[in-house]
Amino acid sequence: MPKRFIILVLCLTTCYLYLFSCKKDFYPQDTKTVHLTAEYVEVTEAWLKLSVDPLVSKCVYTVKRDTHTVFESKMNKADIIIHDTGLEPATDYEYKVEVNQQIKKSTILQITTMDTTSHNFNIEKYEFGAKSSSYFMDAAIISPTNIYAVGQIYTEDTYTYDSLGNWINPYNAAHWDGEKWELIRIPFKMCSGTGTGSTIYPRIGGVYFFDTKIGVFIRGGSVSKKEGTEYYSDCNMNAQLKGAMQHIWGLSENEYYISGSKSASGTDNTLLTYKNGKWTHLDVPTEIDINDVWGTIDEESGQPYILVPLSYKFQLGEKKLLRLKPDNSFTEENWPFPNNRIGSVWFKDKQRIFTCGGGVFTRNKYKQWKEFKELPSIYTDGIRGNDINDIFVAGDCGILAHFNGITWKQYTEFYEVNIFRSIAFKDDIAVAVGEKNSRAVVYIIRREH
Repeated sequence: MPKRFIILVLCLTTCYLYLFSCKKDFYPQDTKTVHLTAEYVEVTEAWLKLSVDPLVSKCVYTVKRDTHTVFESKMNKADIIIHDTGLEPATDYEYKVEVNQQIKKSTILQITTMDTTSHNFNIEKYEFGAKSSSYFMDAAIISPTNIYAVGQIYTEDTYTYDSLGNWINPYNAAHWDGEKWELIRIPFKMCSGTGTGSTIYPRIGGVYFFDTKIGVFIRGGSVSKKEGTEYYSDCNMNAQLKGAMQHIWGLSENEYYISGSKSASGTDNTLLTYKNGKWTHLDVPTEIDINDVWGTIDEESGQPYILVPLSYKFQLGEKKLLRLKPDNSFTEENWPFPNNRIGSVWFKDKQRIFTCGGGVFTRNKYKQWKEFKELPSIYTDGIRGNDINDIFVAGDCGILAHFNGITWKQYTEFYEVNIFRSIAFKDDIAVAVGEKNSRAVVYIIRREH
């Protein structure tokens, strides 16, 4: 073999090993080769994205939080997610990337974890009703001086005739003005086909306010919309109604969603959408009860991101968590707890989902679920929050608990309550409503400062 050919092969081999091995001095201090960004930061956890371009598979990439190594490995793809745990609340951290022990100055990342919230609340208890069965089903907080609780309330002077022979209807709501509760009657019109008839004051199952003046009240088969001081009944959805309406979530008074369980004689549940004056019945791909509806605007797509939990509370059956897509079709989300019912769902954005029912659960950005096992095995009917570090759950046997981002605190003084059917939470005030010994109960829960 000619000597010149051997020398050429040796030169090419040396160049190849130099280019495709990961020497300490291989990477220049180029700001575009390695990137470290924060994908999602919570109270005690952070998800970071490490991106390398070009990727050199023989290099060892190290990510350090201060002096603690959170990742150290070769990479087989250009982008990876690093999950860092055990962080402290409200703390600043600095991350650095090393490539074969060489610090990449351009990849220094600084984050601040979320703080916890206070578990300290003052609780005011109120009870209504004197005969028959009184209860509250739902509540809405417009402001600290403007709160509604809805349901059915019988007093001594209702559900009877007065001295003139006039029938006195029970109340179906209570309003808080900042100092006292006033029992009131929200008017509905009897629905006949798509028209309206006489005024009635039925039990109200749900309430939702879009601003200080516009709210929606729902009963089993019709809607009463409050605009200022006036009420307007809407029976236009009646022809499409198959079950009993119970829960509301909406973006505005021009776009909202109403869900419910099967009626006593029906075979279908109900999910209706109201958009710009038009009602549409959505065909849910199962007949089991719809227990809640909640949503937000997806920052990536700009479209509503809506979840619907379905399961029976008092009988065996399927348990499903469905996502309503913008085209009104459904996709089934992973629910890895086949023996646990889903009673309610809440989230601020789709990165962190919370559910309750036969247990309290959470799902992170990467579809990983976990159960909060520190809470007792009591069914929880409602979950609402301000953020991922400020959440209430309420349910059967008076269970009421608050999550501060790390721990749950259970308020055990409410075991005399038969059931909290719903919970509303806004800023520093929560309102839990339900039933105690055939009386309607509403508890105002105020955070101490």
